[in-house]
Amino acid sequence: MSTSVVAYESASLDARIKYANTIAAAGQMIPRGLFDPATGKPSPAKVLLVMETGSMLGLHPMAALQSINVVEGRATLAAQLMAGLIRQAGHRLEIVKSGTIPGGDYAVTVTGTRADTGDVYTSTWDMQRAIRAQLVDSYEPNPQGVFVVRARSEKGKVLPWEAYAESMPKWRAISEVAFEGFSDVTLGMRSYEETTDGGIPMAEPDPEPSEDWVAL
Repeated sequence: MSTSVVAYESASLDARIKYANTIAAAGQMIPRGLFDPATGKPSPAKVLLVMETGSMLGLHPMAALQSINVVEGRATLAAQLMAGLIRQAGHRLEIVKSGTIPGGDYAVTVTGTRADTGDVYTSTWDMQRAIRAQLVDSYEPNPQGVFVVRARSEKGKVLPWEAYAESMPKWRAISEVAFEGFSDVTLGMRSYEETTDGGIPMAEPDPEPSEDWVAL
């Protein structure tokens, strides 16, 4: 654990709250997911939750801000962070891609092997599975015989499963393996991609009340 993480953990709650307020004051430099919908500004409460969660995982506060988000009051981890934590703990994580999106046979298989027990956990995601999960509207060939992914919002906006069709199955497979086989590493938390349908909230959350930090 870095000395910066140790310094954060040894600070008093009052000092951590002041630190969260200072970071939140950075405005547009804070990830949009940590903004308070009611004020349109970074939420010190969310910033504090993210840094506290990062502290539990042994992350520098700044690293936590880049890879941990808050969804409906719960801290969630980026799938990339999950993969890094699993490997950092000494376990093995293998990612195998096959086929292509245009060819209609693209799939990603992630296999995690525990270093302590040798137990193996595997997850495979492809577009057919994404359709069953209602993450993709359709995956069909166009008149030229090239398969095309379609995933749109009600307003016709392109969603991540269409825009990043090669990456999304990988993040979902990593999330599934992490939750099933490495909950001790990720503290049982879900991935941001899994919780928000690939980065797009499935429902607009109700505005969260701003905290009165002075009163707290």
